[in-house]
Amino acid sequence: MGPFTSEAEVEEAYNTMQATPGPAAPRSSLGENGQIKQLWRPVEDNKDHTIKVVNKDPGRHAYKTSFTEVMAIQTDIVRISWICQCGRSCCQSSRKHLTPTVRELGGQCPAIVTKTTDIEDAAKNIACVKYLTWGQICLSVSHFSAHPSVQKKLIERMTFYFNEFNNKGDLIA
Repeated sequence: MGPFTSEAEVEEAYNTMQATPGPAAPRSSLGENGQIKQLWRPVEDNKDHTIKVVNKDPGRHAYKTSFTEVMAIQTDIVRISWICQCGRSCCQSSRKHLTPTVRELGGQCPAIVTKTTDIEDAAKNIACVKYLTWGQICLSVSHFSAHPSVQKKLIERMTFYFNEFNNKGDLIA
């Protein structure tokens, strides 16, 4: 796949990218075909660099890239589902930049809020899911990543809905 032709294609590639391990990682600990799916998600600020890495070799599948190349990207935070050798590699790479690393137990779901997201709807849904499951199942929203331009508004609206649900005790408002 060559260069992306629309913002939607860029978003899809960015949000569904898979990492393949570098040559040092043993294949037995990396799952089927040696691929690691969505162990981390780079923050929005690194999108340009990530797209360059993905587009570097047009002959290679656009959603796969070298694990070591992607882990070299300096991010605000790295989230991993612990797979022994891969987890160690992620931690070692993160340590070079003093990047906080969060181990996701149970692989709980992040909420990704882009700059084009309906903030009102996202805030209400995130708050509702937190109250509905109380974080006790793997499908609960355990954290969210929001584009810097919408963070403040999202937090304001989530606070509103948390207070609303607390006061009414009703999730279907």
